[in-house]
Amino acid sequence: MPEDKPQGKTIEEFFAEIDLDNDGSVNADEYFSGVKMWRKDITDDDKPSQTLLFHLADLNDDGEIDIRQFARLIAILNRGFGKDIKSVFTAVFRLLDIKDQGKIGAPELERLLKKMGLQIESDDIEGFMDQVDQDLDGFITLKEFLAHFVKEPKDGQ
Repeated sequence: MPEDKPQGKTIEEFFAEIDLDNDGSVNADEYFSGVKMWRKDITDDDKPSQTLLFHLADLNDDGEIDIRQFARLIAILNRGFGKDIKSVFTAVFRLLDIKDQGKIGAPELERLLKKMGLQIESDDIEGFMDQVDQDLDGFITLKEFLAHFVKEPKDGQ
């Protein structure tokens, strides 16, 4: 499991170190450089998934995250984040679940799809919700989210 931040540094010190222009926020490139300093297992191949996580952490969609958003993102990554697909989708779900209720609805799903660069009509989002929401309670839980997006390999594969 990764450490909370580079050893011997507070979150504030780590943030200040990667905030290269000292403007109180970091952009996606500054964030990615910082993640690579912190996690030696992160490589340039991980940039697309890390960039998506960054954009989901950017709650006001200004292309930058402040110390509060950064701390939340690091806390989510520290809850068992690895490079496997299940870890990435778990982090995505937790970033979408802003109220930390263990579920997301259509607005959060629409936000994810927009962050991924997809434009989907509201009818399509509702249809997708119906597909993923296995218990039909109007929300998607982490278990339902992972069941849809992370297909477990079948025996022998």
